[in-house]
Order: sequence, then C-alpha cells, then structure tokens
Amino acid sequence: MAITWIFENEGERSYVQRQDGPNGITVVTWNSLDQDATIVHTELEAVQLVQALGQELESRGWALVECCPERRQGGERRIDPRSNPERRRYGP
Repeated sequence: MAITWIFENEGERSYVQRQDGPNGITVVTWNSLDQDATIVHTELEAVQLVQALGQELESRGWALVECCPERRQGGERRIDPRSNPERRRYGP
C-alpha cells in the first residue's frame, strides 16, 4: 500500500509518496513541473527521507494538507467523550 503526503502552496500541490516493494522502498516526489524517485533499503532510511522532504517543503512555505490513505480505523474509542476538549488544566 502506498502512502501519499500532499503539500500545498499558493494553489500548487506537491506530492511525496512511499511505495513498499520487493526490491526496497521507493520514495517518489512529483508536482506539476517535476518528478523524482529514490530507492532506499531500510525502514529508517525511508522515514528519514520522507521527514527531510517534508521539512524542506515546509521551510519553503508549503503546508501539509492531506495524508492518504487514512490509516486510522474505526470510530471514536473513548467511552465518554470529553466535554471540554482543552486538556490543559489551570488552577487547583
């Protein structure tokens, strides 16, 4: 299953996609002007590369707008949802 991170800046989109395959992990990047792919051999290399690409895009003004597919499954797991979503408590 491929995981895709979508970044946006001034109406333009840039994509970072991780594809797990039999010969390693391929990290593909593309936008309307360019496409590139890098093959890495370990999970750590893949995580570091995706993080570095995301940080580089964000440092240039891009914002992460979506990650797909959504990997969370199921609904709300809390039995009693918080009445106050602010988790910090002030005072006694």
